[in-house]
Amino acid sequence: DLGTGSGCIALSLKNVCPHSHVVGVDISSEAIEIAKKNRSHLGLGVQFLLCNIIDENPEDSYDLVISNPPYIPRSEEGTMESRVVKHEPDIALFVENDPLQFYKSILSMCENGLINSGGVLALECHRDYTLEVSSLLESSEIFEKVVVITDLQGESRHVIARSKVN
Repeated sequence: DLGTGSGCIALSLKNVCPHSHVVGVDISSEAIEIAKKNRSHLGLGVQFLLCNIIDENPEDSYDLVISNPPYIPRSEEGTMESRVVKHEPDIALFVENDPLQFYKSILSMCENGLINSGGVLALECHRDYTLEVSSLLESSEIFEKVVVITDLQGESRHVIARSKVN
């Protein structure tokens, strides 16, 4: 789980698939501490690591790579609901310049071995950039199938991709 924050996605995956090896990474040491507290509270064996996914690559490779990275342009901050802005750190929400920055980094990591042959990449996206994220993955040599998924409001918000089987 790239950008794990409180660890809710990683911990949920471990709860559903208890025999799997689950790792959550985040740039924030505070987030990692919260994720570790949640892990202890739930009694789930998830590994949490400090990692800046823009500059660093996790060392292992995985069958599933999942991320809900920062994707909101800073220019939208004033239009957001206060319940979101007040309860999430800026670093978890906003991108300063390129709204595809994290997706490009994740793709690069996948191309460099983060995802196993036949593995799945699952991404949450800004509704205005989901098709661009999909196109980015489709243009890569490592993915054979890329699908856009809509949310409950009918907005394109998720991209799921399967890496080619070697």
